[in-house]
Amino acid sequence: ASKRPTRGPFKWFNSTLDAGTTLLAGLVKRTIRVAIVALVLFVGLVYLALQGFGALPTGFVPQEDEGYCIVNIQLPEGASLGRTNEVMFRASKGIETIDGVRGAVGIGGYSFLDNASSPNKAGFIVTFTDWGDRSTAALHQASIVRQINGLLSQIQESVAVSFAPPSLPGVGMAGGFALQLQDRGSAGAATLSRMAMEFMADGNAQDGLERMFSGFRANTPQLFVDIDREQVRDRNVELGDVFSTLQANMGSAYVNDFLESGRIYQVRTQALAEYRNDPRDVLQLEVASRDGAMIPLSTFADVKEVFGPQLVTHFNIYPSAKINGSASTGTTSGQAMEKIEAMARDKLSTQMGLEWTDLSYQEKKATGGMAVIFLFSIVLVYLVLAFQYESWALPLSVCFAVPGALMGAVAAVMVRQLDNNLYTQVGIVLLIGLSTKTAILIVEYAKVERDAGKSIADAAVAATRMRFRAVLMTAFSFILGVIPLLVASGAGGESQQAIGTTVFGGMLVATLIGVIFVPVLYFIIQRVAEKLGGAQSGNTEA
Repeated sequence: ASKRPTRGPFKWFNSTLDAGTTLLAGLVKRTIRVAIVALVLFVGLVYLALQGFGALPTGFVPQEDEGYCIVNIQLPEGASLGRTNEVMFRASKGIETIDGVRGAVGIGGYSFLDNASSPNKAGFIVTFTDWGDRSTAALHQASIVRQINGLLSQIQESVAVSFAPPSLPGVGMAGGFALQLQDRGSAGAATLSRMAMEFMADGNAQDGLERMFSGFRANTPQLFVDIDREQVRDRNVELGDVFSTLQANMGSAYVNDFLESGRIYQVRTQALAEYRNDPRDVLQLEVASRDGAMIPLSTFADVKEVFGPQLVTHFNIYPSAKINGSASTGTTSGQAMEKIEAMARDKLSTQMGLEWTDLSYQEKKATGGMAVIFLFSIVLVYLVLAFQYESWALPLSVCFAVPGALMGAVAAVMVRQLDNNLYTQVGIVLLIGLSTKTAILIVEYAKVERDAGKSIADAAVAATRMRFRAVLMTAFSFILGVIPLLVASGAGGESQQAIGTTVFGGMLVATLIGVIFVPVLYFIIQRVAEKLGGAQSGNTEA
C-alpha cells in the first residue's frame, strides 16, 4: 500500500521544518568556514554566562505562601496578663477584617518567637482563606502580612509584628532571617539589651531590611532576695533549706502523688495568694535551723526592687538576644544577610558577636558549595561519554553545550527578578543533563558520518541536517512540559516557578544556540584531535 500524503497543517509543518533544516545546514556550513570567529563568540558566551550567574542575587529557598502567618505582641515590661489579652483581642478583631484572612487563634502570655511564657507577651496564628480564593497579588501571603503589620503599627500600647512562617517546617518559627547577638565579653544583660535595640534601629532604617524585632529586654521589674550567707551560717541554717522555703511558698514544690477514682494526682505546695502579694511577705517566711528552731528570713535576708531580663538565653555558651527580621520587597535573603554582616562589622563592639540561626544558619552553611556540584556534574557527564565513545574529544563537544543552557537560565531568572536559590541550582544541574543529551543527538551522528569517510565539516553539516527534527522534538516536548511550573501559583508555587523558570529558559536558549554551536565545536575539537593524534582523513575538509 502506498503511503498517504500529508495534508493540511501537517504538510505545512513538514514543509516549514524542511525549509528550516536547509537554512540551518547552510548557516552551520558558513559558520564552520569562520570557525575561529565562532570560537571567540562561544568564549564570550561562556564569560557572560559565568558573570551573569555570579551576579544573580543569592537566596536559600523561596518564601512560600503557607496559608497562615504568625503575630507576636509584646507590651512594656511588667504589664499584666489581663492588659496583654485586651490588646491581643483588639488586634485579632482588626486582623479578621482584612481580605483573605479566615480567622485568628491567640495565646496570651506566650511568645512563639521566644518560645517562652511571660505575662506581657502574646502570640497568635492568623489563617488565610484557601489558595484558590486568593488568586490576585493583593491576596497573596506577602500582601496580607504587610496589611497586618500596618494595622499592628497603630496599636500604641505594644510592639507587635507579623511574620510569615519558614518555608522549611521545623527550621525556626518565622520566615526571613534570624540571628543571635552574643555577649562575648561579659558586658551584662543591660548592655546586651541596649546593643540589640540599637542594632535593630539601625537595621530598620536601612533599605532592604524591615521588621527587625527582638523579645529580649533587661528592664523587667523584679524582686531580688539578698541573702546574707554568713548570717545563715551563724544561725545554724542550711542554705538549701532557705531556697526550698522560698520555692515552696513563692512558687511551688512537688510533694508526692495520690490515687483518687482510678486517676493519679500530684500534690504540690504553694502559699495562698494573699500571703504572697506583698514583697514584705517574703521576709515573714520562716525556715527551720539544724536544732529545730524556726528562724524568720528577715533575720538574714532583705528584699530589693531591681530590673533584669525576664528570660536569659544562651547561644553557643554566650548570653544572647535573638533578633528576627525580613528582607524588603526586591531584596533577597542573601543580600539582607550581607547587609546585616556589614552592620555588625561597623557597629558592634569587640564584646559583642553575631551568629546566624534557624533558616539563616542553613543558608550560610550552604553558601559556596554549588560550584563544586556543578563542576562534578559536568566531569561526570564527560567521563561517562568518554567511556562510551572511547574518545576524549567527542565528549568535549557535548559538554560545551552547557554554557548555552546556563546563559538561558541566568537570563530567564533575571527577567523574572528571581534569585539564585536551591531550586534554581537544582534546575541548573538538571540542565546539564538535558543540554548534553540534546548535543549527543548531533555529535553521535557526526561521528558516524566521519567514520563513513566524510570530511569533518561535511559530517557536522550532515548530522545537523539529519538530527534537527529530533533535537527540536525532544527539546520542545520538555520546554512545553515545564510551562505549568513556569506559571504555578498557590501552595508551593514560588518553588515551582523558580525551577520552572530555570529549566525553561535554559533549554530554550540551549536548543537555539546548540544547533549552531555544537556542530561547529565538533568541527574544531575533532580537527584538533586528529592533528594531535596524527590521524589522516580520507577526504579534504570543506
